[in-house]
Amino acid sequence: MLQIRHWSKYQSYKDRRPPWIRFHRSMLDNYKYQSMSAESRALLPMLWLLACEHEDPTSGIVDCSTDEISFRLRQPAKTIVACMDELQLSDFIECNETVTNPLQGRTKTVTPETETETETETETETETETETEKRQNTLPDSQAVHLVFDFWKVTLGHPKALLDDSRKRRIKAALKMGYDVDDLKAAITGCSITPHNMGENDRGQKYDGLNVILKDADNIDRFIANADRPPQSKPKINGSGIFEKLCSKIGEVPASEYPKFDDPLISKALYSAGSWMAFCGMTEAQQKFDFKPKFLEAYTRLEKGG
Repeated sequence: MLQIRHWSKYQSYKDRRPPWIRFHRSMLDNYKYQSMSAESRALLPMLWLLACEHEDPTSGIVDCSTDEISFRLRQPAKTIVACMDELQLSDFIECNETVTNPLQGRTKTVTPETETETETETETETETETETEKRQNTLPDSQAVHLVFDFWKVTLGHPKALLDDSRKRRIKAALKMGYDVDDLKAAITGCSITPHNMGENDRGQKYDGLNVILKDADNIDRFIANADRPPQSKPKINGSGIFEKLCSKIGEVPASEYPKFDDPLISKALYSAGSWMAFCGMTEAQQKFDFKPKFLEAYTRLEKGG
């Protein structure tokens, strides 16, 4: 059994069961509602309709099992359960087998209505815009953590990532600093368009973990700024295989001699970055990660006339 939270906002009738529900336009800007998955957003009004069938129209109780809801909505039970978990986390429903809401001692008979009846404009609205905004800006820590984590998974392409204790602590620490969910989403977006973090670096390695993005306030602020003003990628070297041409001479030319290249800039860049003897004495890793950046930087400078 489950119960709709804040049911009076969606159903104002006290003594009759109308064949409709109220779907207020404020839901368009309801942060909790719009932050849920499309499946959960679609399920919620269906549960409201089911709650209308209860003998007490003020209870908000959906007196159906998961299998019954699955059958009536023609949706797999697995989908219903997953969506109900998200709805409960967002405070739209309460799932509890002991949920009860007596008929409040009324003596009136609940009268069903026909579909020809219409709502009138005289219904009292129980929710003000101020109350709506307050609910939207006050999220439980657990929900805020999930919103940030799910956004990071999708934005940076980590669909199989798990929300472990380390990631929870990192997000909670950022929230505790005073950043809100939107701030952290902006930081994640900023990281996703920062070339260095997306692999445009000497190691070709991505640095897009939450431990990097939310490391401290400076990092968060930097990535938020990048979301508005994306940094530019470093210009790429014209031509291809410049460094590979250098590497191809290993084994062909002794370390004591100086190799010759069709492209004179390669020789000049090699001299600028070090020496042929020093290059031949390096390990493959040292050549790739230590010598290569210096060599390519020198080649780029020379190519531009520097």
